[in-house]
Amino acid sequence: MRKPNDAVRPRSGQRSALQYHIIDWLTAVLIAVGAIALLLFVVFTPIRVHSSGVSDFYSGDLVFADRLSKYVFGFSRGDAVAAKQEDSAGNDRHIVRVVGAAGETAVIADGRVYIDGRLLDESSYADAFDPDLRMELKIPDGSLLLLPDERGNLSEKDVLSCVTEFDNIIGEVRFIAFPLKRIGIFR
Repeated sequence: MRKPNDAVRPRSGQRSALQYHIIDWLTAVLIAVGAIALLLFVVFTPIRVHSSGVSDFYSGDLVFADRLSKYVFGFSRGDAVAAKQEDSAGNDRHIVRVVGAAGETAVIADGRVYIDGRLLDESSYADAFDPDLRMELKIPDGSLLLLPDERGNLSEKDVLSCVTEFDNIIGEVRFIAFPLKRIGIFR
């Protein structure tokens, strides 16, 4: 029969307790690094802001856009999203606001946006359109109307180019990672 003290004595040729402790820590660190890498480069994608259509972001900011939630939750009016430029070769990304969804009718009149006849209140973040601009557009299936916050100089052609296919939307901007003084979650 074994005594209780025999169970804690290491056998010859086995690893010491320190070695097991180090291996445990290294395993935990590798799992943590893997989980962070998965989050930051699979679920989220980093985007360096070169020019922003959203007043909350500045040139030089590093933001992370959530790539997966667009398939689960979709987008809401006013969300800041990163989108690929339609006529771009690939890496030109812009940050803009969601204004209208597929099937809706957007009317721009008197410097304001109306969606399906209702005035859209964007006064807390968006500039008014030129009061002389008057247009109506039906947002096609599989697309969203994405507009910058600075709208005073947009023409009818500019607005029409802001209708973006869902596949060209990278994801919703979730947080600012740089500069450090502005780091935080974006809502």
